[in-house]
Parts: sequence; structure tokens; C-alpha cells
Amino acid sequence: MPQRVQRTEHDAWGVYCPHGKKIVERDPDHTDPEGCEVGRLVEPWPCTVDGCTVEAFEAAEQADQAEYWNGLMNEVYQ
Repeated sequence: MPQRVQRTEHDAWGVYCPHGKKIVERDPDHTDPEGCEVGRLVEPWPCTVDGCTVEAFEAAEQADQAEYWNGLMNEVYQ
């Protein structure tokens, strides 16, 4: 599962795999509608450890989002 790790002040923005490789970096060409920074996947995929793939990262992100929204909906309907 990916973990968010702060590195240095210059390199603090991003998402790192459990093996310490930055897998999501700041996209200098885009922002969200509010003007906040957004990320993009690092290409090519920087980690070579077996099982540490873009597909595994995306599956973990989807599971985290589903857990978040399910928890939010459970709070609404209580």
C-alpha cells in the first residue's frame, strides 16, 4: 500500500511507495479548478520490487476512496 512520506521542503509533495520511490509527483502544467496543485504518476514506474506496480497502486487508491465514501455515507445515514 502506498504511503505519503514527507521528504525535504523542496521535495515534500508526492506519494511514495513502501520502498521509498516517488510514484506520484506534482504536475507543473495543471491545477484543479480551485487552482490547487495536482499530481501525476511518475513515468516510467520507478519501483522494480515485485508486486509494486501501477496497477497495485491504483487498486489501493480505489479501495481507499471506497472506504472513505462508505464511511461518509454511514455517518449520513446514522
